[in-house]
Amino acid sequence: MKQAFQRSIVVIMRLEQRDIVPRGGSFFAHLFENPSVGLERDLYWNFTLDFEPVHYLDQEWDISAAVEWIRLAKSQSPLDNVVEMSAHKQPNAEASFYLAEHWQSDEWQLNVESANGNRSWKADFAFLVDFAGLDDDPVPNLKIKGSVAIGFAGFIVIPENLSPKPGTVEEAAELLSQYVTLDSSFSCTDETWRYVFNRR
Repeated sequence: MKQAFQRSIVVIMRLEQRDIVPRGGSFFAHLFENPSVGLERDLYWNFTLDFEPVHYLDQEWDISAAVEWIRLAKSQSPLDNVVEMSAHKQPNAEASFYLAEHWQSDEWQLNVESANGNRSWKADFAFLVDFAGLDDDPVPNLKIKGSVAIGFAGFIVIPENLSPKPGTVEEAAELLSQYVTLDSSFSCTDETWRYVFNRR
């Protein structure tokens, strides 16, 4: 008697730009230095973009993108200016796309513009990512672009990252004042291990 076999067919959905829908994001700046690797003290900006979960290979995945280790002139603070950033202008920055793991982007642009009296910001972004895919489903040259509103998460000072270490809010504010203007609308939250300066 012949035995019937039924082949299981798995349909692989190819990830495309239209599947990646932005929903928000945030940015912050932290005072940091690491002389052992030649990283001088400066205010370093980090931007995170969040996207709607995507249904890919019969699973739902959280996805995001990030641009980190941006250095800006004091007058270029995203709090009160339009800032244009790119892989060409910021060769030491790191940009990546996250889906299950981080995928590097060597070609990217990020423009941040303030709005609503410096209470909100808009980010226009474009990333070109060599996404290796999952389960042998590569998507080379994946393009991610769009616009989204993002929020500011504060200026951050972590004493352990600096030498000498600031021991008070006043000392942390004095260090920050070398890189950004903190007016009377800012207050500081002392979280024991770090100081976070943000608008009230």
